Amino acid sequence: MHFDQSTPSGTSTPALDERGLASHSQHAAARAIKTFCNFCVNEEWIDTSPMKRVRMPRVEEEIHPALEPEEVQKLLDASQNERDKAIILCLLDTGCRANEFLSWTGGDLDVEQGTVKVLGKNRKERLVYLGARSLKQLLRYFIERGRPDPAEPLWVTVRDTSEPMTYNALRLMFRRLSEETGIKDVTPHRFRRTFALWSLRNGMSIYELRKLMGHADLTVLQRYLALVESDLAQAHQRHGAVDNMLRKSQPH
Repeated sequence: MHFDQSTPSGTSTPALDERGLASHSQHAAARAIKTFCNFCVNEEWIDTSPMKRVRMPRVEEEIHPALEPEEVQKLLDASQNERDKAIILCLLDTGCRANEFLSWTGGDLDVEQGTVKVLGKNRKERLVYLGARSLKQLLRYFIERGRPDPAEPLWVTVRDTSEPMTYNALRLMFRRLSEETGIKDVTPHRFRRTFALWSLRNGMSIYELRKLMGHADLTVLQRYLALVESDLAQAHQRHGAVDNMLRKSQPH
């Protein structure tokens, strides 16, 4: 967003982006100006808002770091029951959104195929997949609570197996695990980010990942891919063949 910010003395102040302000700060400033201009129009001080044709600054969404394998193991070790362990592994193995995950029913799960039918955004169905370790933990959870019937919710409260688990209960479970382990930002969405980054780091294509995660386009996943490519660049700096091996063989 660029404004002609001339001062009475004839000097000008730099545009918001040229001053190094974060995108969120730029958007907040533009929003405040737009609100004030609309107020002036409503009060009939001016006829038209100067902001009417100004494009609002784009907010860059920062991608927070993924969980490390050691952190996931700490969360598993701190879990109080088989259900909590199953939630951690199944969330991490499927990358589902929290509302998708909590809506799983017994009929959505195919243990033999290791698949779960998910109803995503705009009521679009897709399949997500569970690996051997997640399935094994899920069966341990079923031993603890009983195998759900096709119409029954898969995730239920510990006290009452007929009561579906709510988002608030899931959030409180992760808050407790965060406090016990000292790991920050333990949220369902962080598991989704971790699924995406781990999958890309293990060689999954961005197009396969888009289908598994239920994304309509590649915009968000391209930012994840940029992080993975940054990992590769840093790895090359640390272990690049020429710079590291030939340097060791050079005479002092």
